[in-house]
Amino acid sequence: MKMFFNNIRLDEESLRFYYACDGCGKRTYSGKLPLLCRGVRTLARCKTGTAGEWKQKAYNRAKHRAYSKLILQFNLCQHCFKFVCDGCFDTSDDLGACSECTRKKE
Repeated sequence: MKMFFNNIRLDEESLRFYYACDGCGKRTYSGKLPLLCRGVRTLARCKTGTAGEWKQKAYNRAKHRAYSKLILQFNLCQHCFKFVCDGCFDTSDDLGACSECTRKKE
């Protein structure tokens, strides 16, 4: 799950966290960035972990909340270990596979 957490990105236009499906690339968005972290310089510092204590805590909390919501919307392929959306996931496979792995098996 660390791999999933590390790939959560921030859309700097909408100031929302998102994860892009490893299969189709479709972005799924979650919570907005806290007001404390919305300045241009502050945002850069929060992303690198060098912001002030309160701002960094607010950023980290928001990212963890986004992770908690986003992880529920993606499935882990048991063959290639990619996180894919419901549209790219094949539930007919016994273990659960992405559509790409299902095509390779056929």
